[in-house]
Amino acid sequence: GPLEMTRDQELSVIKAIQCATLATSFDHHPNIQTTTINFVPTARHTLVPANRVYWKDVSIAIPRSIDLMSEELSEASAKVLGVSPLSSKISESVSSPLGGMKVGQSEKFVNRLRKILHDAPPGGMLLELLQNADDAGAKKFHVIYDKQTHGTESLFRGRDSRQLQGPSLLAYNDALFSDSDVAAIQRTGAGTKEGENKIGRFGIGFCTVYSVTDCPSIIGGKRLLFFDPLLQAIPNATIESPGRLFVVGDPSSDWDITQVYRDQMLPYTVRGHWNLDGEFPGTLLRMPLRKQVGTEFISERVLGNSDVEQMLKQFQSLCKTSLLFLKNVSEISASIRSHDGSLNRLFSATLTGSSEDLEMKRQLKVFADERLFEQKKSIKFFRNAMVTVSSEFGTKE
Repeated sequence: GPLEMTRDQELSVIKAIQCATLATSFDHHPNIQTTTINFVPTARHTLVPANRVYWKDVSIAIPRSIDLMSEELSEASAKVLGVSPLSSKISESVSSPLGGMKVGQSEKFVNRLRKILHDAPPGGMLLELLQNADDAGAKKFHVIYDKQTHGTESLFRGRDSRQLQGPSLLAYNDALFSDSDVAAIQRTGAGTKEGENKIGRFGIGFCTVYSVTDCPSIIGGKRLLFFDPLLQAIPNATIESPGRLFVVGDPSSDWDITQVYRDQMLPYTVRGHWNLDGEFPGTLLRMPLRKQVGTEFISERVLGNSDVEQMLKQFQSLCKTSLLFLKNVSEISASIRSHDGSLNRLFSATLTGSSEDLEMKRQLKVFADERLFEQKKSIKFFRNAMVTVSSEFGTKE
């Protein structure tokens, strides 16, 4: 257990550690020898083994079970002693490896993605995500172009998470994100036909998001998933497990990710959907827009403001037809979140009709999927169904 100390003893240990820290700054001077120190003074004025104490690199309430290094010691001393930062403990507690996305021993996942994007039709990403939402049973699909640059104070440590805080595309649907979805998405990009059949709405089509981003993420219910195939932004991501799964809104956890990494979480707050309170209702995919292309890349496509707005205009032109042929989605909308955080509706498209007509539409989709299309029913539906598309740019939400 921890060793109790008098104040004089504590000051002596701190002085010894400070001297050892200073000695390392002399670049291993031959006349200076350092001594290995196995115990570290804590903020509770006790001595504990170095591998059981943490230095406080984030401002957050600390559970009683955690010992912090004395505040009289610096970050440099922590590194000399081999004391881990508190953020690493938090990351271990609130996240787990996101495995899968493995494409065999001879082919890197990044290479697999490049092939998928090369074969995918240009500009089809939003339609793919719309189809994914429909497959999940969603009724609503909402795209948001977020122009904001978000804060960088409380972010993941260990890699450059700041690159995730710039402008992004968000795709929301109101279907719940389930355990089976977590399992399925970890098989995304599998190189076999069997794998593609099993992963359902997170099949090859989902990989098209990498045409605009290098590090997509999904939040739904209690789960927040990050994917980082280039291993540039998410701590502890590896080639074998290029992502992390975080727990959100878990009252049994000692750590609240929405508070520990508040700036990292704020981009997921959307008025009317979620505000860092409890579980996320539905599924939100966030795609930080690629800013530049490095030596290691997934796609060479970099979107500017005009590119994104053009993409949304093309998507709007296809919404009316899409609603007639989707099984579940009956409302599609798009908005722009301005630099000041205000949300402005760009357009909305809604399928209207009697409950009988809408159920007939759902059945028609099933019939079409199963090659049992019934012409008479289809004629009746298309005669009665109406799609209303409104352009509402500038309307505050």
